[in-house]
Amino acid sequence: MSAAPSHTNTHHYGASPPTAFLNDTSDLSHYRRRSSVKVPLPVLDHDETALSEPLLGVLDALFAKYDVDHDQSLCPEELDAFVFATNGQHPGDEWLEAFSQRFGANESGWLTKDGFLAFYLEQTLGDQDETRKDIQAHGYDAYTLQPAHLP
Repeated sequence: MSAAPSHTNTHHYGASPPTAFLNDTSDLSHYRRRSSVKVPLPVLDHDETALSEPLLGVLDALFAKYDVDHDQSLCPEELDAFVFATNGQHPGDEWLEAFSQRFGANESGWLTKDGFLAFYLEQTLGDQDETRKDIQAHGYDAYTLQPAHLP
C-alpha cells in the first residue's frame, strides 16, 4: 500500500500566510469606528410629549438673548429680531400679533416665555428637523444642542 499523499497547507494567495499584515496595525484607521459621528440628543422627552431638557436649555438661552429688556416677554421688535435671525424674514405686525396671541401673550400682547416654548413644542412635535434647523441658525449644533464651535 502506498502512503497517503501529504497535504501541505498552501494558500491560493501564496506559499505563506500574510503574517506581516496581521501584525501591522499602523494603518487600520479606516476600520476604526469614526469618533466624529454625532448621535443626536433628543429634542423631545422619552414620552415624546414634552421638550427635552437639553432643548429647553437652548430655548431658554435664545429667549434670554432676544428679551433685551428682560421683561420675560418678546415685544414685537424683539420677536421680529428672533424670527429674522431664524429664517431671514421680517414678518409683518399682524403676523407678530397673531403669533403672540396664538401661543401665549401677556397683557401687552407680547409673546411670553411660555408662549415661546409652546410654539417650539408644537413645531417639534410636528417636525423635529425644523427645530434643529432653527437652533442651528442661532449658532447651536443641531445634534449636540451645544453652541457650535467656529473654526
